[in-house]
Amino acid sequence: MRHRMVLLSLAAAALACPYTLSPMALTPQAVAAAVDSSPQLVINGTVIQGDSPFYRGGGAGTTFFAPARLVLEALGYTVAWKPEEQVIQAALQESVITHRPGSTIWTVDDHPFVFTDSSITRDGTLWIPVQPLAEALGQELKWSSLTSTLYIKPSFSTSIQETLGYGYTRLSYEGDTVDGLRHGDGKLYLDGKLWYEGSFSQNKLSGGGRLYTNGQLRYEGGFSNDQPQGRAKLYLADGSVYDGEFRNGHQSGEGTLLDAIGRPRYHGDWVNGLMEGTGDIYDDKGLIVYSGEMKQNRQQGYGVAYIEAKNITDASPTDGQNNSQTKAKTVKVYDGQWEDNVRSGTGKSYDDQGKLEYIGSWSKDKKDGSGYAYKLSKLEWIIKNDKGELIRDAKETTEMREVRYRNGILLEQGNRYLYVGDKLSDGTPHGNGVMHDETQTRTATSQGAANKSVPYYEGEFEQGRLTGTGKLYDNKGQLVYEGKVTDGKRNGRGKSYENGVLAYEGEWSADQMSGLGRRYTYDKSYTGKDFNGSSSLLMYEGRFAAGKETEPIAVYRQYGLFQNGLAHGYGAVMLLHDYKNENGPKSLDKQQGLAWLIYEGELSEGLREGQGRLYENNTLVYEGEFRKDLREGQGNSYENGLVYIGPFKNDLKEGEGDMYDAFKTLRFKGTFKNGKKNGFGRLYTENGVLSYEGQFKNDWKHGYGKLFGSDGKTPYYQGEFREDKTLSQYLDDMKEKP
Repeated sequence: MRHRMVLLSLAAAALACPYTLSPMALTPQAVAAAVDSSPQLVINGTVIQGDSPFYRGGGAGTTFFAPARLVLEALGYTVAWKPEEQVIQAALQESVITHRPGSTIWTVDDHPFVFTDSSITRDGTLWIPVQPLAEALGQELKWSSLTSTLYIKPSFSTSIQETLGYGYTRLSYEGDTVDGLRHGDGKLYLDGKLWYEGSFSQNKLSGGGRLYTNGQLRYEGGFSNDQPQGRAKLYLADGSVYDGEFRNGHQSGEGTLLDAIGRPRYHGDWVNGLMEGTGDIYDDKGLIVYSGEMKQNRQQGYGVAYIEAKNITDASPTDGQNNSQTKAKTVKVYDGQWEDNVRSGTGKSYDDQGKLEYIGSWSKDKKDGSGYAYKLSKLEWIIKNDKGELIRDAKETTEMREVRYRNGILLEQGNRYLYVGDKLSDGTPHGNGVMHDETQTRTATSQGAANKSVPYYEGEFEQGRLTGTGKLYDNKGQLVYEGKVTDGKRNGRGKSYENGVLAYEGEWSADQMSGLGRRYTYDKSYTGKDFNGSSSLLMYEGRFAAGKETEPIAVYRQYGLFQNGLAHGYGAVMLLHDYKNENGPKSLDKQQGLAWLIYEGELSEGLREGQGRLYENNTLVYEGEFRKDLREGQGNSYENGLVYIGPFKNDLKEGEGDMYDAFKTLRFKGTFKNGKKNGFGRLYTENGVLSYEGQFKNDWKHGYGKLFGSDGKTPYYQGEFREDKTLSQYLDDMKEKP
């Protein structure tokens, strides 16, 4: 756990800034020492009192809650309710805050902050989490456990305004003036001591300058309208320095926090003085120990942790580092989700060589839940070469074992798998590969011999997860599923098999049939997955939930030739029973029923492939080429009394095609894309006379085109079209719309 201790101590040190609240300041341990009374609130030296006592609550029980209007007005904001948007809005000069009651999101100057605790409405009053909001506004916070009091002190920006408010009673000026106003270069003194030197404009700090506190340089950089703005340095009481961007008086933008001897401790995004966005945290050797997302000074979201590499010849480079010497000194130890500075969520951990050792669930910085343990080695396998011969080959193999943890303690070890295939440099399976059940592989292999392939999963992997398109096998190596998979579970569209025979095809969710699908049963002549010959099968189409059929839709029968257990050759599909349409066939309810033809033509491995015909409501709607069960290639489609003759792609009209009416009169000639007229084309009347030529978009005349008279030769309009109308018609219609 050494890397965790480095991260937490570093985070605490980095946050020890007088204009931000260290999360350590409000820990449960500190609060436990507080007096047992209602907490108090002091804002800018004023004790704030409400009609009801303030309280601590929220998920951790330590968040200070107080009425929204009371807190925001004490900070100088004007508060209003926006009924049309159902939000509160608070404004102070150019700063604007918006919030929807009951949510965890606060938007400060267009930046969304997500707090741990939501606001609460009690007796018609909105109570808000005070500490995170004050932090987001750039305020300085301090908690007194002895008096149970939360102090909110002026921010750096506010302290500048207060000092300038003293006027000539405590301030004196020497320098350039124009019309009696400070303008140009000059110096301001506070009680006789230099407080500011730099540029002025119309009596305001504007341009480059320096601020001092008790003779010590506090700030140097840009100013605008009396506020720090642009690139600057802020010198802190402990000797550390912020070097970066300022906006509206606060550290906002890209910046670096340096310690007292100039070493970087944090570099990345800032908002209102908070580490917010993405950034890198460094140790006292200048090595990155964390790189990732930051939320209100905390490691929160996705991030990567590193430790110093020792006894490693090929240490992993540190992302984001400019110093090549530093790059060679760190190794990744964790990659995943974080919450409140500790590992929490889904993540990957690595050994001290940077090789993957665990992927799974984490909670409160410990392995907690289900996952996989990993180990890399080189094993000898029996495989087929290009000639189909069995040979021995040594392959880098990843050992994966199912594990379950609770609070960092290993509770259970499950099946062990061996993976061979594509992987990332750290050993994470990623890409295409095969995962073998180690128990079955050993069983199928004689003692001392090479490993014989007995696959468990074959297909796509994503960052170590069995996710993508793949195949699952039983302990005998028989295919049980092929299709979409998420985390090793059937999820999406796929096919399941029983004893190697197709049993279901359709949608899956959480490893169960769920959605639209079809179950398959075969007649007595069918003898299994190796069957060759003529046979038939029944297909029961319906909607499924939690593995059971909940709504029958239709029953089909397929006749034809089979090869290796799959429809192959000429065949036909008939609709026997239609549960959804009254006019459909009802063969199952009658001793003699009339089935409807759905498809007739060529099939290959269970899919429509080659020449075929499609029917709807017993009427021909397409004849032509098929590829992988879809209309693909040249074909004719019949719809709405028209015949389309041309190419298809992915089941849609695509390319140059013609359309004819029932009398074989040409009605359209042109370009199709995604099943609709798109591009250049010509329209013809029922008499075959040209009526329009020009551009189309989604079946509408759209773009430049011409309209022709009854002779089909003389254009009476040429110009722009919009949504099937001339440009003037389109504009007139737009004017008439309310």
